[in-house]
Amino acid sequence: MLRRIYKPLLVKMGKNESEILIYTDIRSAEISKHTANAF
Repeated sequence: MLRRIYKPLLVKMGKNESEILIYTDIRSAEISKHTANAF
């Protein structure tokens, strides 16, 4: 599910930021919920 949420985010954000989001997302799923609400 996390990959599906971050697929569009990867396109909108830069490669460096996208990698950071994925790395942080693996550590805490709460970030995914925040991003889902933001977008």
